[in-house]
Amino acid sequence: MRIALDDFGTGYSSLSYLTRFPFDAIKIDRSFIRAMSEDESAWHIVQSVLRLSEGLGVRVVAEGVETPGQLLRLLARGCDEVQGYLIARPAPLDALLRATPDGLLALLRDPGAAAADLGVVLEAAAERMKRGEREGERRAG
Repeated sequence: MRIALDDFGTGYSSLSYLTRFPFDAIKIDRSFIRAMSEDESAWHIVQSVLRLSEGLGVRVVAEGVETPGQLLRLLARGCDEVQGYLIARPAPLDALLRATPDGLLALLRDPGAAAADLGVVLEAAAERMKRGEREGERRAG
């Protein structure tokens, strides 16, 4: 079993939790991810959480990643995992695996890949997800 500290940086999350509980991952709240492009202080907080997590030996998950710029910035700083509509809408795992093109998986594994490749890969992923949604609607209808 793995345990993640969810919505880190908001609400009742506290730095003291990091020493009191055996977390495997810290999930950075989407509000920081959303703001990091326009608000330099939000970006500094995200970077601090990334460094803190590295020092503690826990993985980091960035919630609410919605733009290629956010993804590239996070990957360049060593973010371990991302969640958000840029990658996929919430769906059963088997549907996500069928719809995710190999190029996107390769890009996520290699943050140094050309930024131009990201747009092509994401467009292909979006089209495959749309086709999957349409097929699911036809089967349900």
